Amino acid sequence: MNCKEFENNMIAFVEDALPSIKSTEMQEHIDNCVACKKLFQEVKSTFSLLDDNSIPDMKPFFMTRLEQRLENENVEYTIGTKLRWLYSAAAVVVMLLGVALGITIGKNITPVQLSDNSQQYEMIQDTDAEDFGLISFNDYTIESYILEDE
Repeated sequence: MNCKEFENNMIAFVEDALPSIKSTEMQEHIDNCVACKKLFQEVKSTFSLLDDNSIPDMKPFFMTRLEQRLENENVEYTIGTKLRWLYSAAAVVVMLLGVALGITIGKNITPVQLSDNSQQYEMIQDTDAEDFGLISFNDYTIESYILEDE
């Protein structure tokens, strides 16, 4: 038997669930292999701790104090949960009011008519052109400005 086969069958060996022939092979391997013997002893001691069914003695009123503590934590949790829901609901209401207000204001705004203002825009351009010593903004190009300096 090799170590890998031993490891695969070790739990069944600890629980005495192997056939007698296999158990004999396992015992022979433990006697000959130091690493597997150490592993077997560790697993066997772990199983013995798990099989120990003794329940430690509890202090008096332990369960009463534990139940009271859990109840207090539950009350604090429910208050915090309710406050979070309240804050969330308030945030949603504020957002909805903002959207409704935006829609209402948007409906009352009249659109700007750009076609009537085109003459006024040209007049402003010409005024700016005159301020810089230009005769007319529409008649003056960048090429003529560059050529004029030379």
